[in-house]
Amino acid sequence: MIGDVRPTRGRQSHHMAQLQQQQGHLQGQGVKPPLLLRPLPSDDLPVLDLVEPAGHVYDPGPEDLDNATLQRILAGHFDPKFMAVHRPKESILHPNGSLQPGFRLKKGRLVPARPMPRELQRIRLKNIEFPGGIKLRLKMGRRMRRKMRQLLWSYTYCPLVYRWKDLGLRFWPRWIREGRCYKSRRSCSFPPGMTCREKRSTEKTVLRWHCRDWAQRRQCRWILATISVLVECSCSC
Repeated sequence: MIGDVRPTRGRQSHHMAQLQQQQGHLQGQGVKPPLLLRPLPSDDLPVLDLVEPAGHVYDPGPEDLDNATLQRILAGHFDPKFMAVHRPKESILHPNGSLQPGFRLKKGRLVPARPMPRELQRIRLKNIEFPGGIKLRLKMGRRMRRKMRQLLWSYTYCPLVYRWKDLGLRFWPRWIREGRCYKSRRSCSFPPGMTCREKRSTEKTVLRWHCRDWAQRRQCRWILATISVLVECSCSC
């Protein structure tokens, strides 16, 4: 079955009341309760594992796994760059992930694979300003300034490492391409001190198998679920 499982307003109020009562009980025992806040983003934004009852008895049956039907329902949300119904060949050849460089060699020259960040485009390199308002004009042509910006870009660039992750039968498509920031031994900044961190992610919609009553395996259906995938890292503190 396909549907959208959404708790009613009454159930939401009851659930919040239970959480507040639990927090009051923990505070009475001198235990610090968990905050009801959104979690902080991580540096590599991994796809979280499914936290539900284990065991194949809770998995969808063969009649619920018709690829043509699920493909039609997911429709325009299917993104072959980040999703796969069957195990991709890349996950077999590179089980620990593959590096996505931002530059490539073309006829012996280093060519960027994406547009230069605006922060670097705004660097003119026409003069250097010292403390006290003193400016020193640089005798540097347009071609040399462009090469200097490309040098700064290649030094501070933070590549992504992509790895295919199997989410299991309770997701469709079950293979998702997750990203993380490449961890280098050297700092990405000059002078050193900064590291590559998460900058931008995108939302991908998949189908998720969900039962309202896991104990009895009743009212089970496919629902739409959103997964965040990291698509860009940057050099920052």
